[in-house]
Amino acid sequence: MEYSKEQLEAINSIDGQVCIISVAGSGKTAVIVARADNIVKHGVKPSRILVLTFSKAAAAHMEKRYVDIYGHTGIRFSTIHSLCYSVLVRAYNLKPESVLSDKDKLKFFTEFHKKLVYKRTLGVPDDFDEFYRKCEEYITGKAQSEYYENTFKYIREHAGSGYNICQCFGRIRDKIHEKPMGNDNKSYLDAVYEQYKQYKINNKKLDFDDMVIYCHKCLARNKKELEYWQGVFDYICVDEFQDTGLLQADVIYMTADKKKNICVVGDDDQSIYGFRGVSATIFPDFIKRFPDTKKIILGTNYRSFPYIIKGADKIIRNNQVRIIKDMKSYRVGDGRIHIREASSQPAQADIVISLINEYVKNGGKLSEAAILYRVKKEAAVLVSTLETIGMPFYTRDLVDDVHLGMCYKDMLAYYRLSRGIPEDGDLVRIINRPKRYIRSNLIKNCIFDRNKIYEACTANAQRHECLRINDTINDMFLDFRSLSRIDNPTQFLYYIYNNMGYEESMYEYAEYVGIDKDDIMNQSEMMKKESMKLDNMSEWYNYIMNKDYRQRVDKENGLYLGTFHGAKGLEWKKVIIISANEQITPYAYMGKVDDYEEERRLFYVAMTRARDELDILYVDGSGSRHQRSRFLDELMASYN
Repeated sequence: MEYSKEQLEAINSIDGQVCIISVAGSGKTAVIVARADNIVKHGVKPSRILVLTFSKAAAAHMEKRYVDIYGHTGIRFSTIHSLCYSVLVRAYNLKPESVLSDKDKLKFFTEFHKKLVYKRTLGVPDDFDEFYRKCEEYITGKAQSEYYENTFKYIREHAGSGYNICQCFGRIRDKIHEKPMGNDNKSYLDAVYEQYKQYKINNKKLDFDDMVIYCHKCLARNKKELEYWQGVFDYICVDEFQDTGLLQADVIYMTADKKKNICVVGDDDQSIYGFRGVSATIFPDFIKRFPDTKKIILGTNYRSFPYIIKGADKIIRNNQVRIIKDMKSYRVGDGRIHIREASSQPAQADIVISLINEYVKNGGKLSEAAILYRVKKEAAVLVSTLETIGMPFYTRDLVDDVHLGMCYKDMLAYYRLSRGIPEDGDLVRIINRPKRYIRSNLIKNCIFDRNKIYEACTANAQRHECLRINDTINDMFLDFRSLSRIDNPTQFLYYIYNNMGYEESMYEYAEYVGIDKDDIMNQSEMMKKESMKLDNMSEWYNYIMNKDYRQRVDKENGLYLGTFHGAKGLEWKKVIIISANEQITPYAYMGKVDDYEEERRLFYVAMTRARDELDILYVDGSGSRHQRSRFLDELMASYN
């Protein structure tokens, strides 16, 4: 393989402290494995070299790549959590079964979320992914904050005792106080934190955060263990350093403190895990920690066409907290990032399908294309549309199916009631959709009978109330009679939405309970669109009830759907970014954006996944309350 001047400089810089800033698509993995082999060629035993990266999959991929190229192994390719686990195994004989699995952790938070949502707990997001992200951020932050405070107390109490407290530990105290961790709506997050902590105690488990904390504590307070691990590795290289937390970095610094041969590689512009306690200033902090650091910038992108690089670079330059770098493209080619407007989510899905069909028609493969979005709920309508037309796709996300939405459930209930085949809960579900001013608890145990419903509603009512209720129930049953005679799905929905005032009522309800009106509009449009393809109500009902909600999996030939976070480290010839709207990207939780610069980095990551073609879509219909994303305005300004 032929390397550039900058890549060769990185490969040959093996001693001391090295900081390699590697822009997207600059070939950092090739540089890391070549550098590791170069260290071996300089007479260092492979077992004395440690290469750390962000995930087990990335570590395994890097090791395989090394073996495939150089034909030998012995270097330890690992994650920081695996290193921490090894420290705890040696020091405390930690067993594998003592580590909380991802499956069990997810189960705990899923069940806890259901309880909080059922109780309508203040501030709890309906979306599980958002809830889980908030919990991770709060729990990681609070656990580390408690550990820091306990450590500072320990230092004060053991001053001069001879204990080996990590010299660099105090340096991160200021970083913690700059951005208080675990600072959010404590009405439910404190409860989650305490319950989760108790869950781990009851089950005698440690999670990944605990392993890092206990590892740090072990190395900071146990001189014997620290000296052992400082003697294990002569050279340490950290990949994806921008994803390293402050405490994790401190563990690495302690381990490397004797030989001080440490190389960190990554891109501060791709730091996107702030909710895990990661700081975008990790690279400047490293250089400050090691003043003699040699800084190398790999600024050439070998992946994307110049127009993609130019657009992404223009956007990321709006961030203030970053290392200045000039990104250029190795490839040659003309083009333009296409920004497209859709009137609604269903219309956006149609545009996506049209673009993909055109791409395939021109010789492209589905497996070489991806649809990316900031949050998974933005894929719901698209997933349903893809399933309807039979286009193969795959996703790592469990995308909510639009057919499980409130409006679909209401229409199914209306169908069953109008056909005289009601299920439990159907009447209660629709009694005030549209608003009929009948308390649902009065009819909770009622059979679907006009007289029984009237009796239940007027048992303790005044005469004037009885007259109103009688008229309301009569009108409702007249509507059911009319619906029973309609066999055309489009006409059936039109009658409920327009003649009965369902649509207007649902928008009022959405505003009252804080649901996004766009979600209601998207469900309604999708339902009406599907109804036009079905001949009768029986066919419509069976279509909805028998819908296969399982995401289609076809990795060999399918289109990829994924979040910006999930796309990191991947690439495709064609990328389509959807729902590029304010409050989505940048994402706003309860109307508030936590970190605009991190959101911009996320958008930058999504853009730089594209090799040849990049389309960006946003929704700007009359029902949308979101404006076009500010990132698109920044991008369009670069063309002026």
